[in-house]
Amino acid sequence: MLLGLQALDFYEQSGQHRSNVFLTGVNALPGQVPLPGISLTVDPTLYLRTLRELLPDIRRVVTYYNAQEAPWLIPVRKAARDARLDIETIGVTDAFDLARQLARTFKTLDPHTTALWFGGNTIQLNDELIYSYVLEQTWDRGIAVFSDTIVHVKRGFLFALYPDYAAIGSELGTLIQQHARMTGLRFSRAGRLAFNLRTARHLGLTVSDALIQRAHPLYSNP
Repeated sequence: MLLGLQALDFYEQSGQHRSNVFLTGVNALPGQVPLPGISLTVDPTLYLRTLRELLPDIRRVVTYYNAQEAPWLIPVRKAARDARLDIETIGVTDAFDLARQLARTFKTLDPHTTALWFGGNTIQLNDELIYSYVLEQTWDRGIAVFSDTIVHVKRGFLFALYPDYAAIGSELGTLIQQHARMTGLRFSRAGRLAFNLRTARHLGLTVSDALIQRAHPLYSNP
């Protein structure tokens, strides 16, 4: 088993070509790494399932993604079709491009039917500039927004999903024991929930006790 980018780099430089190598500990998208294993990137299906659980009236999701990570869109679009959600995907190249695209979205967005989703490495293009702008606009307009970053939730986003490392390790161990045949990395299906209860109340959501108990971390203070 290879764990992390350093182990992957060492393996690739070694020139070995073993058929029983499994990989985890990387955020690569399926298709970016030929070795079998489990990526730390959480399956997009879990994001939209969580959104449906919280906001069943949402019909449209606008997702912003770093243009360098376009392969991420293939499973995102499939997940949206399966969830019967309309999805608008907006690729951005830098922080100013993202700010311009956001300004256009905010002019026409209906907060009752539309949510915003930030893929990996989008807000991080300029966290100081973008995050404050997004939080101010979404809070004032009552827009649900989610991402893959716990810190965003702590500061005011509704929720984020992040990998459950222990569960991924257990799943990978099972695959190795069963000598499972895989053609490449697959998304993590063991996503943990970070949730902001204060934001949920601001949006007028009724949150079940089961979801509150599932959330870790759970943020509720201003």
